[in-house]
Parts: sequence; C-alpha cells; structure tokens
Amino acid sequence: MRYQYKLFLLFITFFMLLGCGDGLESEGTKESAPDSNKEEKELSEEEKFKRDSIRLVERKKELIIKFYDSIGYKMIDLILKNRVYETNPDQRPNVKDIGLNNFNSKLKEEAVKSYAKSLIKHRDILLSNLIEDTIYKRLDTILISRFYVDTIVGEDKDGKDRGSIDLYVKLHDEIQASIDTLKNNIEVLDLKDDQKPHENQVKEGNAKTALSQDSVEDNTIPLIESIKSQGILFLILFLASIVFNIIQYIIYRKKSKQRNGELSQAKDKLTSNETKQGKNSDDSFKPKPSQLSAHIVRNKIESAYQTMRKTLLQRYHRDCVGVQEVTYNTLLSDTLTEAQSKRFTSEQELASYISNPLDKHRMLLESDIKECIPQDLAIQQIHTSVTAESFLSRINTAIIPESDVRSKVQSLKQNLIDELPLTTTQEVLSGIIQDYKINIETHLTKMLQENLVFYFPFADVRGALSDEKKSKTKARDSALQLLLSPDDITKAAFHLLLDQEQMMQAGIMSYDSLLLPICELKPENFNSSGTRIEEIGTQGGKMVLEDGKWRVKDKLPIKII
Repeated sequence: MRYQYKLFLLFITFFMLLGCGDGLESEGTKESAPDSNKEEKELSEEEKFKRDSIRLVERKKELIIKFYDSIGYKMIDLILKNRVYETNPDQRPNVKDIGLNNFNSKLKEEAVKSYAKSLIKHRDILLSNLIEDTIYKRLDTILISRFYVDTIVGEDKDGKDRGSIDLYVKLHDEIQASIDTLKNNIEVLDLKDDQKPHENQVKEGNAKTALSQDSVEDNTIPLIESIKSQGILFLILFLASIVFNIIQYIIYRKKSKQRNGELSQAKDKLTSNETKQGKNSDDSFKPKPSQLSAHIVRNKIESAYQTMRKTLLQRYHRDCVGVQEVTYNTLLSDTLTEAQSKRFTSEQELASYISNPLDKHRMLLESDIKECIPQDLAIQQIHTSVTAESFLSRINTAIIPESDVRSKVQSLKQNLIDELPLTTTQEVLSGIIQDYKINIETHLTKMLQENLVFYFPFADVRGALSDEKKSKTKARDSALQLLLSPDDITKAAFHLLLDQEQMMQAGIMSYDSLLLPICELKPENFNSSGTRIEEIGTQGGKMVLEDGKWRVKDKLPIKII
C-alpha cells in the first residue's frame, strides 16, 4: 500500500512537471509559429480572393451579354415585324437564340444591320466599365439614348411618335424589367462575394474545434490504461522528465536574459532617436497636406467637362453636340458623385483622377456625335438621293404629263424637308429617304390610275364612242366605264355602270339600240320581262381608239334577268 501511495504521488508530481515543461516550451516557441501560419493563411486567402474576383467579373460579363442578346432580339424582331416585313411578317428572319454578335449573318437589310452594330457598341462600352460602381446607372442609359429614342422607336410615316403604340410601350416595359432583373442579379453576386471570407473563417474554426475534441477523446483513454498497467516504467520516465525539465529550464533562463538585453538596447535606441527628433523637429517633421474642399473638387471637375464640351463644339456641328446635352449632364453627375467618396490632397492628384473618366466619357459622346447628321447635311442627301428623273423613266408621260410628275415629287420633297428634325442619324435618315421614295411611288401610281379611268354615255348604234365625250367623273348620263391599258392607251377594257339605275333601265327598254351594239346578249340570257342587267364573267369588253373614236373589238357578255 505504501509503495502504491508513493507511486501515486510520483505520478502526480510527474504530470505537474511535464505540464510545466510543456508550458515553458510553448512560451519559447509560440512567438514564431503563429507568424508562419498567419503568412500561409494570408497568402491562401489572397489567392482565393483573386480567383473569386475573376469568376465574379466573368459571371457579370455573362449576365450583361445575355441581357443584350435578349433586348437586341426584342428590338430587331419588332422592327422586322412592324416595319420591314409589315405586310408579310412570317417571312422575316429569325434571330432568336443566336446571340447579338451573329444577328447580321441572318439579316439582309443594311439599315437593320446597323441597328445591331449600334447595340453591340453600347454593350462593349458597358463591358469596358464592368468593375465600376456606375455600371448600375449605365444600364438605364439605353432607354434614353438617341439610338433607342430616334432609331428603335422613332416616328411613323405620318410623323407620329411610335412611343405611344402598344407594341413599343410593351418593348419599353420589357427592357426596363430586364434592366431591373440584371441589376438584382449583379447585386446578388456582389453580396455573395462579400460573404465568402466570413463563411470560410467559420468553417475553419468549426473544423479545428472538432479536431481538438476528437484528439482529446482519443488520447485520454489509452493514457489512463497505460498508467494502470505500467508502474516501474512510469517511475523511470518520471526521473528522465526531471532531468529534461531542469535542462530545459536552464536554456529558457539563458534565452530570457538574452531577450531582456535586446529589449533594453532597443529601448535605449528608441529614446536616443526621440531625443534627436525633438532637437531637429523643424527639419525632419513635415505636416500632412490638407484635403481639398468639396467646393474646389466640384469646380475643377465642372471646369474639365466644360473644356471637353468646348472641344467637341469646335470639332463637330453645334446641333449634334447639343442633342447630347442630357447624356453630358448625366456623365458629369456620375463623376461628381464618385468624387464625393474620394480624398484629394492636391490639385495634381485630382487632375490625375479626373483624366480617366473624362477620356472614357469623351469617347462615348464622340461615338454618338459621329453618327449624327445635322439638318443641312440631311437636306443635301435628300436632294441628291431623290430626283424627278428617277421616276420619269418609269411613268408613261402620255398618261401623266412630265410637269405633273415633277410637281408632285417637289411637293412631297418639300413636305419631308419641313418635317426634318435639327439632327438625325444615318440609319434614321436612310429610313426616311426610303419611306419618301415609297410615298412618291404610291402617289404616282394613284395619279396613273386616275388618268386611266374614264366614263362615257351609251355608244351609238354602230357601237362607237367619241373620245371627246370622256369624263374623269361620273355624270347623270354615264353608262360605261373605260379602263385604259398603261402600256397602250389606245386600248381599253369597258364595263357597264350597273349602279347607274336610270341608265340601265333605259338600256333594257331600248336594248336593241343601246345594249346590242356593244354587248353580247344570247337568247337564253334574255328575259323580256327582266328588270336587271348582269355581266357574265369579269373580263369585260374590249375597245380600241381609231380616228378619235372608241370602237368595240370584243362585245361585253351580259344577261337580263
């Protein structure tokens, strides 16, 4: 019993000394170990941050490309359906699900291709500013840009704004909804990126806690069992531990004295430096430069943007620069807002900061201004592109006099010029000129039809009509309608004016002298008590002009019922 009791005391002393030894060892080593682990952790976290940042930018880029693919399809498809293929929308090219960059491989119309190119330009400018916080504001500029307002929406043939039409209202709402969705998705990505470092720290802490608990449980049970079974062995270990701890204590004391000496030397050196700095404070100490006031920052930025605007006015037409006023003010406001969160200690630092957004904004404004066409240049293009000679070659001047054609072309051209805005773009102007040509052709075709239709009374007993009796309007005695051939105005098809009831009743009563000279009336188609005339077929009769008289070549088949 006495041996076991002494052995028990020895075990307790052994574990106490062993604990002291661990403590001394940890004090001697814990200064260097955490530093290396911390450096390793910081290096790992930095690599993870770079990797996640690259993935975040790529994901934002994918979202913006999909956004422009979606709204690009909606814009181009609406233009094809509502303007280019208005009469036959099913024949329009299908640009769905092929991506904005591939639109022009499907499109045939140069004007529509230019629309797709403009969208690509807007998208690429936005992608170049992907890492800036103003990306959220730039998304909204698509709906207020001259490209969308004047080109995608624009005005119809009658000069009315299409913005109030249901199709374009729906297009605006869908694009705005897509913009809001894109903003939300980008904000969600940014939020997730901010939460990742915290989540990693929580996971590492949980893993370390679980590992330490498992190791304690695994090591405690075998230790207790070995203590019970090995008595002499632990006595030997106890003696060895005493020797080991004595040696370790001696080493620890030497290191402590060395560190204390170094610390004392460092304090003496620091005291000496402070004394020197106190004596030479005027030469060695310089105050930090003060921060520029918000008023100075604002004035400098506004002055830089005004200088840029003056430069644009010198290079380009005043009207083209003027229509960019809204965009200019928006860009200036963005720069002022961003500068509010910055600290500038000198005007040189402020000038360096301004140069970057100023260059980008100048390029953005110039890209739109270069596409602008002022009113005077647009009028020159209209005069050059549309002349009366281009239509005279397709009109029979024997039917429509040349003077009437020139007068109509000039009248419609002047109406077009009077309605021109101060500025436009080449895409819009090309569409205006094309619509103008179609409008002229429509009017000339109508004039041609009006000059091919004439009205006559009944022919004489020989079936002849004097050309002098023709009229462009119906009269009370009008009974026949002649439709001249546009290729040969000496030939014409004729029909009875069945809606002239009095003349048709007179024809039935005197059919032998009024109807039979120009009509084919077979016995089986004649009802002596009939009161109404009907034409058989739709071809009508044929007449030719000879010596100032229209003579029947093919009689008009009819029946009286």
